[in-house]
Order: sequence, then C-alpha cells, then structure tokens
Amino acid sequence: MVILQYEKDRIHGEKMRSFMHGLNQRSIPRKNFNMRLAPDEISHELTGFGHNAVTPIGTDTQMPIIISHEILCLKEETFFIGAGEVDLKIELYTSEFINKYSALVVDCTY
Repeated sequence: MVILQYEKDRIHGEKMRSFMHGLNQRSIPRKNFNMRLAPDEISHELTGFGHNAVTPIGTDTQMPIIISHEILCLKEETFFIGAGEVDLKIELYTSEFINKYSALVVDCTY
C-alpha cells in the first residue's frame, strides 16, 4: 500500500520498480514488478474498504506500507489519510505513523 500526497504526487513506476527489486535482494527480475492500482473488487477484498475509502489502518490483509518521502517534507508534522469512509479523514503525526506501522519512506513519486 502506497501513501502519497493526493493533490500533488503520482507514483513513479520506475522508482517503485527499483525499490521493490532492491527489497527482494534482486532475486525477482525487475520486469516482473508491474505497479498499478488494484481493481475496486480486489482492493475491497484485500482491505475491507470500498473505493475512495481505503485506509492502511485496520485492513483485512496485513501488507507493507510505503509512504512517499514528500509527506515528510510537509510544513506540518501531521498528514491526513482516509479513515474507512469516503468522507472521513484522520489526521496523524507522521513520525508516529511511520514508527507504529513500520512504514517504509521511499522516493516513489514524480
């Protein structure tokens, strides 16, 4: 699961591919990593949350969390993420979130 700035960032496929390839000690070929959004039904099955309501907190399936390094560059020490409902957001302290969820801070955006 990747967390990035909603208004600004887009996932940079090549940066993510390189990062994931390195995580696996280069045992899986880079060409086998294909970063894309999960279809709504797969996302719901994995997380338990519907479209535009996905949050990394309380997902049905435990998965690694990657957070864009750009979030650490924000002026505030907090950021907002979805909270399980389309119109519901939660404000979290960035450093506490990273520590609690062992989030990996990655340069993964344009």
